[in-house]
Amino acid sequence: MRPVARWLALVLLLGLVGGTIGLILGIALSKSVEVIGTQVLGSSLLKAQLSPWLLLGALAFSFIVGSLSGTLPALQAARTSPVEALRA
Repeated sequence: MRPVARWLALVLLLGLVGGTIGLILGIALSKSVEVIGTQVLGSSLLKAQLSPWLLLGALAFSFIVGSLSGTLPALQAARTSPVEALRA
């Protein structure tokens, strides 16, 4: 596998892993707010409803942001000469 393809696979994997962790934490937080709100208020005014499209959209967003935040600095570093990088 070429180094560029390896780097791209790593960046995309990190974006997906970060998005998955964010989804898990978000779901846990929203459900805990729902449970605490039900206990404190005594009614079910707070209801956490998560649609599959919302979850897929959040995962796709983290995938895109992760790939951009990993690829753009790598491209900038690849264009810089080693001498200029050592001077900075």
